[in-house]
Amino acid sequence: MNKRDIVVGLVLLAALAGAIFYFRSSTEEEELPVPETLSTEDELEARFNIELPEDLERAELSDQTGGNSSAIATRSYENGSYELTLLADVPDDSYTARLSNEDGDTVNLGSLRVAKGGYLLEYQSSRDLNSYDTVEVMSGGETILQGDF
Repeated sequence: MNKRDIVVGLVLLAALAGAIFYFRSSTEEEELPVPETLSTEDELEARFNIELPEDLERAELSDQTGGNSSAIATRSYENGSYELTLLADVPDDSYTARLSNEDGDTVNLGSLRVAKGGYLLEYQSSRDLNSYDTVEVMSGGETILQGDF
């Protein structure tokens, strides 16, 4: 064998290796980045520019009308004080909130107020309402959002 045959052989091997690499890399599935999806809580915290404490009991409220509205409620009962905070992303309207229990008893929490691009309700009571597990946001007597602790 002479130098010319060796060079031609090396060129052919390099071309073959390049072709194999090209076809193998083009047939592998390309991993697409998964878009980060924010939870309802993260979206509402960003909208209201607040961070809800992690140690509170939470309820995510879902839209009962088929729309895109959402809300999150947090509650705590410490030292004889019951506190509930509700952050809602709903269309402009007037809203009230209430709690209910398994027996059908309800407690009206009051009206939500406009706050930082959404609606907010802050409720306090000396009564322990932890047995009331269902939270509803209503407009004109219709339940818009509902969720359970």
